[in-house]
Amino acid sequence: MNTALISVGSNISKKANIFASIAALNAQFPSISFSPVFETPFVGDGRQENYYNYCAKIITSLPAKKLKKLFRGLERQYGRERAGRKDAPRTLDIDLLAFNGLKDRPQNTTCRGFEKLAYVLVPLSRIEPDFIVPGTGKSVGLLLAKIPAKEKRQIRKVILSAKVEDISVEKRKAESGNAERPHHYALVALSADGFLARHHGHRSDWTSREDKEFLHKMEDQSDAIVLTRSSYENARKWLSERKCIVLTRRVGGIKKESEFLTYINPEKADLNRFFSQSGLREVCNLGGPVAYTILLEKGLLDDLYITIEPIAFGAGLALFSKKMPDLHLQPVSFRKLNKKGTVLLHYKVRKQNKWIE
Repeated sequence: MNTALISVGSNISKKANIFASIAALNAQFPSISFSPVFETPFVGDGRQENYYNYCAKIITSLPAKKLKKLFRGLERQYGRERAGRKDAPRTLDIDLLAFNGLKDRPQNTTCRGFEKLAYVLVPLSRIEPDFIVPGTGKSVGLLLAKIPAKEKRQIRKVILSAKVEDISVEKRKAESGNAERPHHYALVALSADGFLARHHGHRSDWTSREDKEFLHKMEDQSDAIVLTRSSYENARKWLSERKCIVLTRRVGGIKKESEFLTYINPEKADLNRFFSQSGLREVCNLGGPVAYTILLEKGLLDDLYITIEPIAFGAGLALFSKKMPDLHLQPVSFRKLNKKGTVLLHYKVRKQNKWIE
């Protein structure tokens, strides 16, 4: 069997054409997975309507040549005309990004240079963040981290389902407060003896280059970042163009300096309701201890990524801000990040965890 990665876009009757393309691909390929749909700005000369874009991963017995022929047929079916300007508006555009890696035959692809295109990398990172892009030696996640934050902020997730559900159903769920909450994951870096830092004032830049690369890759896969006010202040410069949800007990009197910032008092707000109505799909928790504790306490943590660095502090800042019973975790993966001994652990958080005061 062959593995193909594709990118699909439209900026003419885009909602109808994107829905139709998902339905057609879903019917054609029994084994296919879709990214969310994103609204992306036009890239090229002049002005055009924004695009809707998504990516998909296909497992198929078809060779690359037949896949491309099938995609061209779908484009024609939905009104695509290839005459005229290369960057003319599109009813439907389907590009073959990669086929079995295509290390030996890059001529089979129809979208070369996509490693520099945010409108491809953002959706592709949702289904294949670790895919090594041929000719670069780098993963999708790392390439996305190199895209300027301002460019990535122009890309907005659309409330459309890759499983071809009726958009009105999702809208009604959101309005009623019964919308599905986003997927929450926490990124944690610990010393070998289990501390986040030497003390509260100790900056978080003590970790290895490989840990920082993983951190930025995972941040770029999120729709929003949750952290405490002190953690935000320490990282304000590189989070200035990211959507951040800052947990603080002192919301009153704070001057909101960016449209991307939301301040919430976790002691007064219903966090479950807030996230369920937010329209977010992926939320990244960067800490500190209070943020990790609160989201665990509220049942708002699904995955835990822990980087352990080969250094011992002897004493320092604990992972959680209060006592708790045993936290039950299900191991998912273990990976060495470098030759110096930095390791990455991935756990699923079991839902039977209960907290004590």
